[in-house]
Amino acid sequence: MNIEYLKSLRNVDASDVSWEILDYLRGHTTSDVSGLLSFAAVTAILYLVDGSDLLRHSILDIIESRIKEERTCYYLKDIARRHEQFIIEKADMYPTDKLLAILLYADYYDSKAYGEFDTPDTVSNLVYALMDIGKGDRVVDFGAGRGNFLISSCLKSPHARYTGIERNAEALTYFCIRNLITGLPIDIKQTDLFLQSKDDRKYDKIFSNCGFGISMSFLAKSISQNPSIKDVLSKLPRSASGEWAYNLAMIQSLEENGRAVGIMGNGATFRDSDWRLRKYFIDGGYVETIIILPEKLFGYTTISTAMIVFSHNNKTINMIDATEICTEGRRNNYLSRENIEQILGLLGTVSKQSTVVPYEKVISEDYHLFPRRYLDVAPEIKCGTPLGDLITEIKRGVQIRADRLDELASVIETEIQYLPLQSIEDGFIAEELPYLKSMEPNWDKYCLEDRNIVLSRNAASIKTAVVEVPKGKTIVCSHNLYIIRVDESRANPYYIKAFFESTLGEALLKNASVGSVLQTIALRELRNMQIPLIPLDEQKRFEQHYTAIMDDIQLLQRKLCKSKSDLKDLINQYNEEVSKWY
Repeated sequence: MNIEYLKSLRNVDASDVSWEILDYLRGHTTSDVSGLLSFAAVTAILYLVDGSDLLRHSILDIIESRIKEERTCYYLKDIARRHEQFIIEKADMYPTDKLLAILLYADYYDSKAYGEFDTPDTVSNLVYALMDIGKGDRVVDFGAGRGNFLISSCLKSPHARYTGIERNAEALTYFCIRNLITGLPIDIKQTDLFLQSKDDRKYDKIFSNCGFGISMSFLAKSISQNPSIKDVLSKLPRSASGEWAYNLAMIQSLEENGRAVGIMGNGATFRDSDWRLRKYFIDGGYVETIIILPEKLFGYTTISTAMIVFSHNNKTINMIDATEICTEGRRNNYLSRENIEQILGLLGTVSKQSTVVPYEKVISEDYHLFPRRYLDVAPEIKCGTPLGDLITEIKRGVQIRADRLDELASVIETEIQYLPLQSIEDGFIAEELPYLKSMEPNWDKYCLEDRNIVLSRNAASIKTAVVEVPKGKTIVCSHNLYIIRVDESRANPYYIKAFFESTLGEALLKNASVGSVLQTIALRELRNMQIPLIPLDEQKRFEQHYTAIMDDIQLLQRKLCKSKSDLKDLINQYNEEVSKWY
């Protein structure tokens, strides 16, 4: 079929036809997935029978004569039997260009039921641009789903050779229907991508978008079938990110001068459980580019994700933060042509959104691959001391389920109090903390001591305070806070708290944070955070001045609270007087 004609169908409005077919199928299918597949099949059959004499030729005979691939032919015939009356009634009623447009552009019909098998066209366009597919290139999609990436790439570069690997039978059938009807030269295989990478076949360009949040344990059975991949992954924790296993399968199938692109959750770029995998890819020189994508690009998740480009013999990495580079849609965001050009323009540049990081720097940062770590660079402290050398202990508070906390809450004063994150404001701890009836035996280690520092884990809004524990009271600390016990022979807690609150301190805390949706301060990075120290006696004098000002602020706050209370009492008294008149 003519490529230019197929490309022109992108502009065809087929909403009226698709709505009629979908409206009919809503009462004749049992699930969203089977409904979508039936939708594609009925649309394809209506295209196949268009212009045929259904009095002389049966629908089944027409399908057999046009579709030579046995499995797809069998499925279409089965659908034709189930929906024969509808197909006969609607035959020749719909323009063929609208039927083809529905099949060709899968993004037209959005559904979470098939979301995990789809890469949106605008994301496929960015992948295509990064790959630079040329004539004769062998291109493969590991986890092709319904074929969005391969179809859109084939329409742009029809002289490359395309292969789709997909294990899910329904997604594969949908892909086959689209491919056979349009006549695109794409070889489609149903197999496990880990088995595909087991043979000696190599590709020039590889793409993989196999989903997010998949653990290595979930893939254990598939991985066990490929010894070369199994050897690399054998010593990893079960919680390691499965996305790296897909990336490994791509690398093992990549030609020396080839390029591969994978999509994964941002967590895989910084989580401790994935450290060995990041080390493997960096030590091998495989990582070329990492791009943080905007949130809400995919129909089945709202999170921001990472696109990673692999090739051989790299010595630097392009780090790009593209989270703000997108166009807002009605339900999801998308990448316009201008957005894609803007992202491509950041490659190899140094700006607020991009940088080029030598491998040596990544190794010195313990193989951390989250781009913001290298973009949000705080000023270097040349003569600082690691926070870990100035403290005796640092840990998170206790995690208590909300229902359990409700059970323990006391309306009367007890000896046990609880410090939640919201009870810290502007460097002060609320004077009235919640009371608990009792606490679990193992909570002793989460109780605060006098002059401990508490620091919020959330890097977006830093909260910190120095704790003063009243005599006879026990304060249990929330898991949203770090408990920092300072070695006062080396540093003063109020001095360190003030440093956390300073512009430089906030920049360093932000630089020590990780996360895709919620930025949290990493414990390891917090320990390594450099603190510029002045002599200890000067720190003590600083505390005296600092606490004197804090006392003044607290006194003013109490006066303000009393004045507000007096004003409220006056208004209530006035209301009582006025109420006598009506």
